Amino acid sequence: MIDTDEIVVNAFTDVCPCGSGRLLINCCVTSRFNTIPPTPKTNFANPKCYARSLNDCSEKMSVEHFISKSVMKIFWDSKEHIILEGPTWLTGEENRQVSVNSLGSKVLCERHNKALSNIDEIGKLFFQYILAENVQSQFLMINGGELERWLLKVLCGYIASGNLLSDLKQWQPPNHWLRILFGNDVIPNGSGLYVLRGKDISTPFKQIKIWAIESNQKDIFNGLLFIIAGFQFLFFIDSLRRDIPMGITNSGWQMRYRPECLVIIHKGKQREIHFGPPPRGGYVVIKIESPKRRQ
Repeated sequence: MIDTDEIVVNAFTDVCPCGSGRLLINCCVTSRFNTIPPTPKTNFANPKCYARSLNDCSEKMSVEHFISKSVMKIFWDSKEHIILEGPTWLTGEENRQVSVNSLGSKVLCERHNKALSNIDEIGKLFFQYILAENVQSQFLMINGGELERWLLKVLCGYIASGNLLSDLKQWQPPNHWLRILFGNDVIPNGSGLYVLRGKDISTPFKQIKIWAIESNQKDIFNGLLFIIAGFQFLFFIDSLRRDIPMGITNSGWQMRYRPECLVIIHKGKQREIHFGPPPRGGYVVIKIESPKRRQ
């Protein structure tokens, strides 16, 4: 187990902590799901699917939850209703009890939705492990690149559903985003997941808060800021608005980019989420004391 704030190790020479005996670079944190729709290509663009520019759609649309349905049920103890606040169809600080099923939107065709089904499991594992009062293993191994791809899917669904801005329902992601989601491209260096440190945010234990981040252009969104059980994360792709990191730094925040390991201490017990090595081949460990939680 790790007991210092920062430890630099070599992913090419150190053994993976999952117990497999393999090197970190060859272990489960590097496996990638195949999200390319099966051949043959359909050569059809469904006008309601946000991946239509790939010209590989099915005719039938499917219901997509921009936060995976399996993830939402973690936060609300498998209840079928949740309290919602923030979408465009609610005004100000108004909130409303809605069913989980009602939050689905037809933004992907069945073919593209099915292709992404495997990475939904990554989001579910990540949130389950953070929120669990007790865990069976002190280690969770997740491919950080796959978690980032899941977050990109969340961002695309959030925008395309119209929950962010109602006039974006015909929005399409840039083609290089789609090649990451439905191809073999990777999220480039500089973009991806950051962990924010420096302030204890009091939040109910089973609550997630998500904000979309606007780019340097008005109404163009390319990132997410989210809080889960008091832990703060930032995900973005392409150019991060310059005032965001500066504002965080000036207000006492610290941003740490693509940590290999997130160490969580809850009720005096330590657990670790390993995301795999960054491209530079080593990793930085960030230790976060579990914040005080309100039920």
